[in-house]
Amino acid sequence: MREYGYEEFAVDAKKLSSMVSDFEADGILFIARGGATLAHFVAMNTGIRKMYAVNTISYDGQTKLGAPIVGELPNLGEAKRVIVIDEIVDSGETLKVVMEKLRALFYDTEFRTASLFQRESAVVKADYYLHLTDEWVEFFWEKA
Repeated sequence: MREYGYEEFAVDAKKLSSMVSDFEADGILFIARGGATLAHFVAMNTGIRKMYAVNTISYDGQTKLGAPIVGELPNLGEAKRVIVIDEIVDSGETLKVVMEKLRALFYDTEFRTASLFQRESAVVKADYYLHLTDEWVEFFWEKA
């Protein structure tokens, strides 16, 4: 298990913000709950003010549930370039399902994905990520 603390996160959030800024997004959609903290930091670092959330459930603690449950998608309004943020792409199933739903509903919107951690074995890869891992990652916000 890898413990991921605030200090490392703060540095990584700035790095990821710099990476995604080239996309010139006009909105951020975060996958709740894990992507919320990272999305807030990216929004502050990039100046992106439009933020959206989609709730998903994939795990109960460290136990993977069946297929990801994806809540209602938000109305993205006039957003044309949206960065989709989650803290980790583990199996990739959640990101895959969310992106399929977003692209079907908002076909005129361009999407890119970003994550702190990416597993090589995931069924999809984030467009932007910082760390490849095969370990379980315990984020500092999970200890609240």
